[in-house]
Amino acid sequence: MICIWDFDGVLCNSLYECATVSHFAMQLLEGTLPALSRHVVETTLESGEVEALTEALRPYRPYVVDGKDYLYQIEYFVRSNRQFSSSKAYWKAFDALVDEAKSRKFDTIFYGTRRDLQYLLENRYDTLFTAYNEAVEALRDSTELFDTYICTARDKAAVISFLKMANLPFDEQKIYSRDFNGMYDNVGLGKSQQIGRILKANGGLQQKFVLIEDQAKAPLELCETCTAMTVLRAAYGYGDAEQWAKLPEDRHQTIQEPKHLGESLRQFK
Repeated sequence: MICIWDFDGVLCNSLYECATVSHFAMQLLEGTLPALSRHVVETTLESGEVEALTEALRPYRPYVVDGKDYLYQIEYFVRSNRQFSSSKAYWKAFDALVDEAKSRKFDTIFYGTRRDLQYLLENRYDTLFTAYNEAVEALRDSTELFDTYICTARDKAAVISFLKMANLPFDEQKIYSRDFNGMYDNVGLGKSQQIGRILKANGGLQQKFVLIEDQAKAPLELCETCTAMTVLRAAYGYGDAEQWAKLPEDRHQTIQEPKHLGESLRQFK
């Protein structure tokens, strides 16, 4: 049976890493920082600025789809301390702000900054993540019990680096990311499309499979076509409870803590 894992919010808490990238990307966008250097990065990480931004971004993290979202969250919500009473209110405000040209520019800077940080920080880059150790061990078991994939909106290099830090051997051809579909370039497929591609290559959309996610977006998009899908909702992650409420109760199980993932997975063996 196929088992597909998300990364951010499932295997690790990556909010500090995202805040770090966003902090420098905003400075580069606005011209307050001419270029990244190892000295600038290390000095900033020691200053406490990123910790403060991490906490400021936390209320908005359930709504993040990709890197460009941090542009609007920081510029319009964090700086004005804007709060929202519901996901509907958030998306109404967010959608009114989106400028496609500005989004594309920031997207390029954001992911370029992430690559630069990986180079400048070397092994220290991995310390920007906080691993959910019990989830990592459940993934290790998953690779032995199931045909296991990782499907994430993050770049592949960061996933590989994290898995090496965790001493977890993993077939890189089974990592579907923002930039790769396995070993091939990703030419714009979203997560639900990538999952569909995995399934079609291994028996079709109607087969039984398990999806481990903290966000409801992909499960909701797949629910009608993948009728044998079971979702393990990582409720310890970043997901929006209002969105999860839209998924039929018989299609998902809620995992409150990483330590329960292994036991929940073994029921499908």
